[in-house]
Amino acid sequence: RCRPRGSVAAVVATAAAAALGLCSGAEAATASRPSEDEAARYLAAGVASYRRGRTGFEAEPLKRAKRLLARAVELRPSGEGYFFLGSTLSLLAKPRSATRAFLLSIAMDPSVPAAHQNVAQLFDDLGNRSAAFAHYRCWVRLSPRSAGARKAFAMSHMWFSEDVEKGARLCEEAVRLAPKDPTVPFDCAQSLTLLLPPDTSTVGRIEGDSGQDGAADGSSSHYLTRILPLFQRAQKISFRAWRGGPAPLLAAAGGASAAGAFIKWAPLAGPTCPNGARVLRDWGQASGVEFEDLSLGGDVYGQRVPETFGGPFSWAGQRYAERGVRVMKLRDIVLSGNEGVITRGCDVFVPYYDAQVPWHENLPHLEVPEAPVPQLAAALWLLVMFPANFFSFLIDELARLAVWLIARKQRLPLLVPADRGRLKGFMYDWLALLGGFEVVHYDILPHFMGASRVASPRFFVHELHVVDWRDAPGVERRGDVFLLPPRWALERLRGLASERAFGPTVREGRLAATTTSRSLLWIRRATATTRRVVNEDDLFEAFRRVLAPLPGPPWRLEVFSDEPPAPSAAETVRCTEKGCFTERILSWGCTALGRRTRSSAGPAPASSTSTCQSRTHSTPRITATPSACRTGSL
Repeated sequence: RCRPRGSVAAVVATAAAAALGLCSGAEAATASRPSEDEAARYLAAGVASYRRGRTGFEAEPLKRAKRLLARAVELRPSGEGYFFLGSTLSLLAKPRSATRAFLLSIAMDPSVPAAHQNVAQLFDDLGNRSAAFAHYRCWVRLSPRSAGARKAFAMSHMWFSEDVEKGARLCEEAVRLAPKDPTVPFDCAQSLTLLLPPDTSTVGRIEGDSGQDGAADGSSSHYLTRILPLFQRAQKISFRAWRGGPAPLLAAAGGASAAGAFIKWAPLAGPTCPNGARVLRDWGQASGVEFEDLSLGGDVYGQRVPETFGGPFSWAGQRYAERGVRVMKLRDIVLSGNEGVITRGCDVFVPYYDAQVPWHENLPHLEVPEAPVPQLAAALWLLVMFPANFFSFLIDELARLAVWLIARKQRLPLLVPADRGRLKGFMYDWLALLGGFEVVHYDILPHFMGASRVASPRFFVHELHVVDWRDAPGVERRGDVFLLPPRWALERLRGLASERAFGPTVREGRLAATTTSRSLLWIRRATATTRRVVNEDDLFEAFRRVLAPLPGPPWRLEVFSDEPPAPSAAETVRCTEKGCFTERILSWGCTALGRRTRSSAGPAPASSTSTCQSRTHSTPRITATPSACRTGSL
């Protein structure tokens, strides 16, 4: 219910207070009412401690806030007290207790939109889609003009009711409600990428290069017409609205000799970029940028529809044009936000990811950052999207590194995305296999630290080296393959990795004499994720049936979790009869699909910011799931 129910709220609050362990049911019913001033003091102190802990992501203030707020609602139950108690418990990673606290807040005052918003997001995280759907609906009813509420309800339609088309229509309504808000079209685009299937009538037949029939780019047409415009809208809004970030004092930087010190910033007297961002997609046109094209690309491949388990897999029948590979050197640039966006003055250097980057979350705000910003003399940019994912780390981040090592034969500090100053174990394993490097951790900050802090400058680099992909001359961009590296880069990676793993006898695709088997790696999603394949055993049996009759060394199926330990470098690199290469990694994408910012402004209406990578976020390591894979909870 979205409206009060009279005295029932008090009864529910008493029972739920006992469930939270704040006091027994009898005590709650018979306790004498203490001074309201005492309860108000506990509440005010608890809210202040909560806000300190939330801003700095500090555990001790949050623990103190929990004690103070629990005492406040024990002395005098209130919707406000339970709201902030739920917010505190949520940050302390106690989602079930936080859910109960928010339900208490709603029981005492069901007309607070922010309480429905937060408890809906918690139910979503706990996998209770039906409960989440009910509270998203209340949020929309209580905030009919809120684009954030309508967007969240759209997502819930897609995941719970499976009415993706209605969710898409609600997204369109949300975009109209907030035409200048980039978060709405961006978040909708990410969810639609995962959930909105292409119209099969658009999938035609074409003649492949090999003379065999193949699938036309029906899913690409679907992506270009229904999804990419939302990404592009968000990007355009972000670039137009950006008024620049803080300006580094280059004279004070002192050049490369000052590396290791912290950059100083010029005083802010107004917008540094009053006309918005100056967008640079061809970095070679910018002043002071050195570049070399290592591969121009242009070859066409694909276009075949493989027969999978149960029928043709049309998503795999795409027509691909090989992308080019370019290595670049930029001078005196600022890296900002979780995605490591590159700016220099009003210039914004757009990587191949282009519109899929959440620019609204990463372009630095017009303020001097609170935290000191280190200077680096030189570094190699490996800030790929969705860094925690094994698949993306392997085929995207390491492909760039392999190209650099082969083309430049130079070891530079690596700017690598990190979770609180650490990489996952398998990442260190791979870097050790490739020779060892100085790793500069680029911390990914949680979004509840605030938009300004998340988007703040992280490093000032005097010489930043970047390996990136680019469209082949005369070939039109296909936005739906932004996560697919060029085959030329992957060939360099698997050649280098094979040589490092098996020795110099394995080079240029030559078969090692010791080859006895081939491995297919399966990355198992965590049980809690929405993309866990629920019929894995059936799928594994289908894999074995298909692989068993293939000529050459036998295949083995190796199963790993997407939580540590992941496959080691040596386990990933395998040899086949056709040569040594990194085996196909079946990691079905997505972490951080829907990084949400909990409403913490109190019981006043608030909106959520959903992005998604992580990177669930993001989500979107965008890959299609074969028809034999049934995804849980969809």
